[in-house]
Amino acid sequence: MILCIALANLNPAPVLYFIFYNFLYGLVFSLLVLLYCLQREKESLASVGVKRLGPRQFAVLFAFVIFSVGGQLIPKMAAGEQIPWHLLPLGIVPLIMTTFFEEFLFRGFVQSRAEQQFGCLPAILISGAMFSLYHLGYPGFRAWEDLRLLFAVGLGFAAAYRLSGNNLIVSYFVNLPNAFATYILKYEQFPVMSVSFTIAAAITLVLIGFIILMFRNTNRTKRRQSIMELIKLTHDNIDQEHICCAISNNKDVKVISQKAWLKERLDEGLVFLKGNVRGKCFIEYIPAEYAWTPVEAEGYMVIDCLWVSGQFKGHGYSNLLLDACIEDSKAKGKKGLVSLSSKKKLGFLSDPGYMRHKGFVTADTVEPYFELLYLAL
Repeated sequence: MILCIALANLNPAPVLYFIFYNFLYGLVFSLLVLLYCLQREKESLASVGVKRLGPRQFAVLFAFVIFSVGGQLIPKMAAGEQIPWHLLPLGIVPLIMTTFFEEFLFRGFVQSRAEQQFGCLPAILISGAMFSLYHLGYPGFRAWEDLRLLFAVGLGFAAAYRLSGNNLIVSYFVNLPNAFATYILKYEQFPVMSVSFTIAAAITLVLIGFIILMFRNTNRTKRRQSIMELIKLTHDNIDQEHICCAISNNKDVKVISQKAWLKERLDEGLVFLKGNVRGKCFIEYIPAEYAWTPVEAEGYMVIDCLWVSGQFKGHGYSNLLLDACIEDSKAKGKKGLVSLSSKKKLGFLSDPGYMRHKGFVTADTVEPYFELLYLAL
């Protein structure tokens, strides 16, 4: 990737620059390869942070933009320095393109997966370090002082991504105005912008939109093709359906007692949604005021159990069940979801790695290892 950028800047003729930078570095390594990985993992764009914005996301976005852009421009304007605003028009479209590739790769893909493996802080450090090192491809940013500054800037973008609940739109719009400000203040360190570069970047942005649209449509089609039937337990069908945790006949005393208890919970708003299979493939959630765990979360749904095991793992059924829970909770006007988890994966508690991957963040903790995770809707 660094080599592609370096080759593009070695001889910045429009055609060669487009091949090495826009096509190879951008479309291939920063988009198509990542989408291929998402396709293999049966993940959607939400897993790389393409999510809706809420009040929290707007607050994070506003704070970081004011800090990063204002910190660069306000002191110079206050000192009466001339800001070369006339340089900006030729840089707008290329910087919109470059910022997308940076955020999709370093925040959406790298940071999200690093957080699953190593946790929040190491993921931020990894994202910031990779963002800094990739600038070695640009001749104007190879000085040690520039790399150190870019590492700090990358940490800021990574922190914005994390604080916004891993929202790629937030980190993108934190990065973009910062890129504009940096360009007009340090334009001599950037590749020379021209009309041909702007046209090439515009073509690339159209291709990005087309590729992402194709990915979303293909992903939805495959999901519809692979989706199993989901069955919601009711008073009418509970006697005929097995309840996953006790797969025995209805004469078994454990099954009888569990179903009697579940019938009472159904009246309290419990939703028991299961795959139409004989095995552990279900989600169970209830309004927080009726939860049997000591959770205070007015207006939220509590996920008591999300369990997919054995032959049903690896087919996207966890995502299917959780998505159904999210849509149902939204329809019922809930503020969000909460789930009891732990610092490390433990039996009978939600998998923290998976839940964070789906956008859940920590609301509270209690010793020795319990964590309450939540997802705002």
